[in-house]
Amino acid sequence: WELRGAISQILKYPKEKLNIDEGLGDFGFDSISLAEFADVLSERYELEITPDIFFGYPTIERLSQYFLERYSDEMQAFYHEGEEEGSLTTPPENRGQKIRKIRSKKLETKQKKQ
Repeated sequence: WELRGAISQILKYPKEKLNIDEGLGDFGFDSISLAEFADVLSERYELEITPDIFFGYPTIERLSQYFLERYSDEMQAFYHEGEEEGSLTTPPENRGQKIRKIRSKKLETKQKKQ
């Protein structure tokens, strides 16, 4: 639903007409609007998203699956609070901090393995 909202806002296209299995190009994306979409998603999720990702995952459904698989911890942290904090959702102002903690832990783990 958030991907649909971002697409709708960028392209001024009604959300209800966005079929999740249709190609992003079918909605009217061009290179400039794809770059804007990447920027919106990067800022929203505090991830480094580049427009080339949309060529490998050209539908809302596939893009959504990519985010859920590739950034599962970050997406979980973004949409849900960790068990240690005892709340159902993380306030928007705390989401970035939680995601940075997860990334930091992943980086430390990778560095220890090397």
